[in-house]
Amino acid sequence: MLSCPQLRLQEPNQALNPKIFLSVKNSMHRLTLFCLLWLSSVIGSAQLPAKTDLVIYDRPNWNSYTYNFPILGGVQVRENDEIVIRFDSANSNKINDDFYVEEYQQVVLSSQDQGTTWNRIQPGWPHNMPFKLSNGVLVDMVYPIRLKPPQEQEQRLVKLGIGHIWNDRCRMFWDFWPQGMAAKMKEQGFHVWDLKVGATADDTYLPNGTVATYAPTSFICRLSQDGGKSWRDSQAFDGTPYGHLVCMFSGSAVLSDDTILIPAYGILKSALEKKNQVFVLRSTDGGQSFTQHFIPGKSYNESTIISHPSGVTLAVLRSVTGPIFISHSTDQGVTWSEPKNTGFAGSPLHAICLRSGTIVCSYADRWKSGSFRVTISTDEGKSWHVEHTKVLHGNLPKPHTKLSGPGQWLGGTGMAQLSDGRVFVFYSVPDVRKLTELAAGQTVKGHSYVAGNIVTEAYLLDH
Repeated sequence: MLSCPQLRLQEPNQALNPKIFLSVKNSMHRLTLFCLLWLSSVIGSAQLPAKTDLVIYDRPNWNSYTYNFPILGGVQVRENDEIVIRFDSANSNKINDDFYVEEYQQVVLSSQDQGTTWNRIQPGWPHNMPFKLSNGVLVDMVYPIRLKPPQEQEQRLVKLGIGHIWNDRCRMFWDFWPQGMAAKMKEQGFHVWDLKVGATADDTYLPNGTVATYAPTSFICRLSQDGGKSWRDSQAFDGTPYGHLVCMFSGSAVLSDDTILIPAYGILKSALEKKNQVFVLRSTDGGQSFTQHFIPGKSYNESTIISHPSGVTLAVLRSVTGPIFISHSTDQGVTWSEPKNTGFAGSPLHAICLRSGTIVCSYADRWKSGSFRVTISTDEGKSWHVEHTKVLHGNLPKPHTKLSGPGQWLGGTGMAQLSDGRVFVFYSVPDVRKLTELAAGQTVKGHSYVAGNIVTEAYLLDH
């Protein structure tokens, strides 16, 4: 129990001397101030919870996903520790996957009490959650198809003979083509997805009669100087040589001098070996122009760029084989080292550098443990505390193969640091309470919701 020092007052039967009375009154005032300051310091120094678990968004009959976090984002911590996140949601009774969503809604949430409660808000951006330069300019990177009005997108599908897949509430994360064009497009060097159904009937990838590609003709950089009221567009990168091309906008970094680094990966149509090549788009003029800088190796895809206080820049890479790799740059993203294995595996992933210099990598461990995890480095990513990896959310289902769920539906993680040093993490989770076992090695896709955690740096460093 908290207690304050006691003040001895004048006995009741004594005559009240005005000078003594004033002295007592002043002493009481000073004592009150002292107690308030003392109590404030005790409360302020009280240890924060090491780990707080959150259920952020759970809508009945709708699945909520963070699959696209590495691409579309996002998470921001604004003034007064307001946390803003965006993710995707889909009617669970219709086609819903990261190729095509038959009935789609973007969800943007705000919490002003450090994740205790969340309110839905209107996004202050037309496409991705943009980042801000030191001069206040907002920067976004989109594919050309996203800038076309819905009517033009529908007309394209109608001309191709697949207009039946369009409705005003659908969302196509990939570009769709008639199934009959698949062979020719493969000959032209496109990576064509033609698998229609996953492990069970409720896991439909593509609408009937279609195939899909992810090969935008370019990346468009959008700049706003008025807080998002208007945007100026310019081509940042020519994507026509690529048969598969992905911009990892949520993995971008802005260095202290406003150098912009945006990771991407792709497969050239002309490549004899159809493997991904990761590269970084670099701008030193506030997004007016970009240059392409390759990261060595051809077994990596989704990535996050991190700026470290030492001046070193890191790329945290998802690999095709499973392990997470790290590449370093000592010249602000111009050249990159040969990626090195971190010693742990998982995907999708996200990474940030805390103000202390500790690097935090969060990821879904879909294949081994069925969990969301976090592993740290305290030496610029040269080594990782693998043996002290923390489980953020465990006891989740594991897939038996790469096409059998629901473990494959563990969504991407997103992180940001709060003003008190704690780390906010969010991700989408298959609801283990509502899974129905069909047969050995197969389960229905089930219901997905968005959860998360807030953890202290001491928790992450604890051995």
